[in-house]
Amino acid sequence: MKRIIVFVAATAILAFAAAGPAGAKSAPAKKSPTLAQFNALSKKVTALQKQVKTLTADINILAAYDVCLTAATADALQGTWIFVNKGSALFPTTSTGGSAISDLQACSAFKISRQLPSTDTAPSTAVFSALTGLFGPASDFFRLNR
Repeated sequence: MKRIIVFVAATAILAFAAAGPAGAKSAPAKKSPTLAQFNALSKKVTALQKQVKTLTADINILAAYDVCLTAATADALQGTWIFVNKGSALFPTTSTGGSAISDLQACSAFKISRQLPSTDTAPSTAVFSALTGLFGPASDFFRLNR
């Protein structure tokens, strides 16, 4: 029995000595990138920064387009009701005074004039045609084939 205890103790001591202290794993040596790797990564970072800048500008343009489109849609809807109700007592509260939605000058940025709601002029699709024309082949605003 003593032999077994001595054998187990000796095995435990040898196993502990071979394994070393707990948590003392040798850290892998940190490798620095080579100059070629660094230059390649620098080019990629520069290209990605340019893409981010371009995409940010595109998103801002599309947001302005959406604001203009929303205002033009509201003008057309409101203009339809105002024109249809002209001279009618059916909807007496319909008016044109200060009720147009602000486009935050987005339409003027695209050089598109809005047709504000009026009892004198029937709504038209001219604003929508101008907005869709921005995507045409001669457009300076949207180049889909960059």
